[in-house]
Amino acid sequence: MRKLTATVVLYLVAIVIVVLAVCLAAALGDWRWLFGALAGVALAVVAFGVSRGGRKDSEVEQPIAGAVVRRRQPYVDGLPAARDPLIKEPFDAGMRLKNEGKWAAAVAEFGKALPAARATELVALYNLIGLCQNTQGLLNEALAAYNKSLDLAREHGDHVGEASALGNMGLICQAEGDLDQALKYDEAALRLDREIGNRRDAASDLESISLIYRTRGDRGKALTFHEEALKAYREIGHQDSTARQFAALGLVYQHKGDLDTALKYHQDALEMHREIGYQQGVASDLNNIGLIYRARGDLDTALKYHRDALEMHRGIGYQQGAASTLGNIGLVCRDKGDLDKALEYHQDALRIDREIGYQQGAASQLGNIGLVYRARGDLDAALRYFEDALSINREIDYPQGAAIGLGNIGSLLVQKGEHDRAIGYFISALSIFTEMGTADGPQQSRLGLKKCLAALGRDRFLTACRKVKLTGKETEELVASLESQPGQPAP
Repeated sequence: MRKLTATVVLYLVAIVIVVLAVCLAAALGDWRWLFGALAGVALAVVAFGVSRGGRKDSEVEQPIAGAVVRRRQPYVDGLPAARDPLIKEPFDAGMRLKNEGKWAAAVAEFGKALPAARATELVALYNLIGLCQNTQGLLNEALAAYNKSLDLAREHGDHVGEASALGNMGLICQAEGDLDQALKYDEAALRLDREIGNRRDAASDLESISLIYRTRGDRGKALTFHEEALKAYREIGHQDSTARQFAALGLVYQHKGDLDTALKYHQDALEMHREIGYQQGVASDLNNIGLIYRARGDLDTALKYHRDALEMHRGIGYQQGAASTLGNIGLVCRDKGDLDKALEYHQDALRIDREIGYQQGAASQLGNIGLVYRARGDLDAALRYFEDALSINREIDYPQGAAIGLGNIGSLLVQKGEHDRAIGYFISALSIFTEMGTADGPQQSRLGLKKCLAALGRDRFLTACRKVKLTGKETEELVASLESQPGQPAP
C-alpha cells in the first residue's frame, strides 16, 4: 500500500507540473517551458523506478533458517569400536579435531588411519575426509574423497556408505551450480536409503531435492518435497529438522507471494525452536519473519524482528547470522530512504563476513552496498562494488551469485546509457541462469536485453551481440525471442 501511495502521489504531482507548464507557455508564448517540464517529469519517473523497482533480483536478502540442509550424521561404520590402535587412535584424534572445527588437522589424522584400514573402514574414512574438505570449501578435493568412498562402498556392498557418499556428492554439485547432477546423486541416495530403511537420511535426501527445485524456481516441486521431508521428520520425531522444514516452507510460500501462509510457517518454526530451546533457530526465524513484514511494506515491524534476531545472534555468538541480519536491516533502511544508515549496516555486515571468512556473505553485502550508491546516484561507485561482488562470486564458484552480479552490472550500464556494454553482461547472466535451470533469472536477463534492443535498434543490437561471440544464428534466435516476448522492457 505504501509503495502504491507513493506512485499515485508522483503521478499527481507530474500532472500538476504539466498543466502549470502549459498555462505558463501559453501566457508567455514560449513552449520551451512545456518541454522543460516534460523532461523534468520523465527524469523523476525514471529515478523513482530505479529507486523502487527491481528489488527482487538485484538485492540479496538473507533468509537463514531453511536455507541449508543439516546433512546426515557422519558415516563412521565400525571405526569407534576398532581394536587396532593404528586405526583407533588417529580416528579418535580426527573426530576430536573435527568437532573443534580444525578441519585440516582432522584430515591429516584420518589419513594416518588409511594404511591399516580395510574394506568398509576405508569407506568411512574417505567419507570423513570428504566431509572435512567440503566444510573447508575444498570442493574438488572433497568430491574426489567422496568418489573414492563411493567406489569402495560399491566394491564391498556397503549400501549405507554408498548412500552417504552419493548424498554428499549431491551437496557439492548443488554448491557448484550443477543442479542436474546434484539431483541424480540425491535421487540415487534416496532410493538406497529407502531400500535399507534409513529413514533419517531419506528425510535429509528429500530436503536436499526440495532445495534443488527451489533454486531452479520450480516452487511446485519444491513444495512437494519439503512437505514430504516435513512428514518424514515428524514421523521419526526429529523436531529440529521439522522446524527447519516449517521455515523452508515459509520461504517457498514467500517466493510464491503468499505472505500469510509464509508467515504462519515461520511462526510455527519459531514456536518449535523456542519449545526445544534452539536459540540459533529462534534467531533465524525472527529474521525470516522480518523479511515477510518487509515484503508487506510494514517496515517498522520488520525492523523490530530483525533487531530482535540480531540481539539473539550476538548473544549466542553466531557471527554469520549477525552479519546476515545486519544486511537485512540495511535493506529496510534503504526502503525507508535512510541511505546513510543502510550503508552503515551493510558495511558492518561486510566487516563481519570478512573477519569470519564467509565469502558468499561478503559478496552479498558488496552488492547491496553497490545498490545504496546506485540509489544515491553515484553510479561509478556502485559499479565498483558490483564488480567486486562479481569477482568474489566467480572466485568461490558461486554461479547464482555471479549471475545476479552480472545482471546488476548490466542494469547499471543501461541506466548509464551504455547499452552496448550491458548486452554482454545480460547474455552471460542469461547463460548461467539457463544452465542452472532457474525460472526467474532468465526472465530478468531477457527483460534487460529487451531494454537494450529497444534503445539500440535491431542493427546495432545485432552488432553488439556478435562482439560478445554469439554466432549469427544465436543472435537471430535471441532477437526473435525478445521481439516475441510480451511485456515492457526492463526498467
